[in-house]
Amino acid sequence: MRIVLYGATGFTGRLTAEALVAADVELTVAGRDAEGVHALARRLGCHGAVASATPRELAPVFAGAAVVVSCAGPFRVIGRTVAEAAIAAGAHYVDSTGEPAFMRVVLGELDAPATATGVALVTACGFDYLPADLAATVLRDRLGPLRSLDYAYWTSGRSTAGTRRSVLDVLRGDAPVVCGGRLAEQRPFSAVRSFAFEAGRRRATLLPFGDPLLAHHRLDVDRAVAWGVVSTVGRHAARAALPLLRTVLRTPAGRIASAASDRIGADPHTRDRGAARFTIRVEATSRDGRSGSVELSGHDPYGLTARALALRARGLAHDAAVVPGARSPADGLDARAVLAGLGVRLHERPPASV
Repeated sequence: MRIVLYGATGFTGRLTAEALVAADVELTVAGRDAEGVHALARRLGCHGAVASATPRELAPVFAGAAVVVSCAGPFRVIGRTVAEAAIAAGAHYVDSTGEPAFMRVVLGELDAPATATGVALVTACGFDYLPADLAATVLRDRLGPLRSLDYAYWTSGRSTAGTRRSVLDVLRGDAPVVCGGRLAEQRPFSAVRSFAFEAGRRRATLLPFGDPLLAHHRLDVDRAVAWGVVSTVGRHAARAALPLLRTVLRTPAGRIASAASDRIGADPHTRDRGAARFTIRVEATSRDGRSGSVELSGHDPYGLTARALALRARGLAHDAAVVPGARSPADGLDARAVLAGLGVRLHERPPASV
């Protein structure tokens, strides 16, 4: 069962390639950087293929693959081409995107063609969303059908050039939310609420994360909102700067801003990855009036993303009963077992009546 990893020469791609080799799969690393692809293939002892993100060049690389894993971004620019090439090749597909706009494409527009072809598309299968999606599964299993979900992120650590580019893309759009059972949008940084983390109460602001898209697609909730812990000064500064930033990103100067993001610091070293920490709190209310919460914590988000992609890809390659169509990252997984396997600490609080 051959797995093709496209975008293998980027920071997350290299980590994912190492995780896939450690998982003992037949791997082809692929990408646009010929020198980088061949060097990585030699180092890992696997196959290498060079292809630009066009249907014509991707088709022979993806032909015969069981699964295509995509770490190539920005996904807004090339993600759809890679996903559609995987569908055309009859290969299951997994990606590392953190971009809500692209998640909408996969969950909405590509669901029907994937279902018709008999392949699964698993989007956003990285640190950005998989742990919180698994936490929502834990809460659903404990409380039953859910009415509402709030996701709160508290993170620290250095980001990669690819992440910085994606952040600029994410800030082009408003924050997806679920309101009254329907998808809607709100302006980022426009609301604030407090969350009782284990380490203390923190104020978080509305951010353009994709968790509500996954909740709407999989859990049929009435309400879902994603939040991030940001200082009061940072929130006010971001809210004031957002209109100007969006104006710039819509002009040719936006390309310069995106390119400049690649030069703001280097990608994190191994020691920096280990020092990066995250805490994710997910709060839920059920349709029968109970409430519950879980808190996740861990370190090395990029390493977690690589292991998660390898786990998901290997599972799709060997599962003969895969349900076709667009899937959330936690769909069909044993939430507690996967969190433990990824090294994520799960802390639960007993359910209470609302």
